Amino acid sequence: IVTPDSYGTGRWENRDTGPAEDNFIKYLIPHVEEQYRVKPGPSYRLLVGFSMGGHGAIRFGLKYPETFAAVWSVDGAMADSESYLPLVEGRSSADFHIISVGGQLNGNRVQGLVEALKERGVDIPYVYQDREHEFAAFVDEDEKNAGG
Repeated sequence: IVTPDSYGTGRWENRDTGPAEDNFIKYLIPHVEEQYRVKPGPSYRLLVGFSMGGHGAIRFGLKYPETFAAVWSVDGAMADSESYLPLVEGRSSADFHIISVGGQLNGNRVQGLVEALKERGVDIPYVYQDREHEFAAFVDEDEKNAGG
């Protein structure tokens, strides 16, 4: 498990506070695969993000779909849906391996994004869970539904 820092903004974009996106995509992933005993390549990468990390996970999953085997965005603190739409131009649902879940805090934001993407022909599986904004609650629910 690798947990990077986004220069305190949580937006996972290159901003004046720092190159969070470049650090993650261009430098951190290759560094981990070169320095640690992990299988390299997209087939072995799962990206999970919660809250602001949920925004980052879905953003990276949309912008770099070939980089991850799967993405799980959990109660993501999504930006305005319009900011994600350019990332899916010319693509279809089959290009993405993303699932999303929303809860009490950000469920409406996540659902709004999922609906906007669907209008563009990109269907991202989404489930609302009436959960407080605690990552462990979503993991517990996922394990319960998986029978684990």
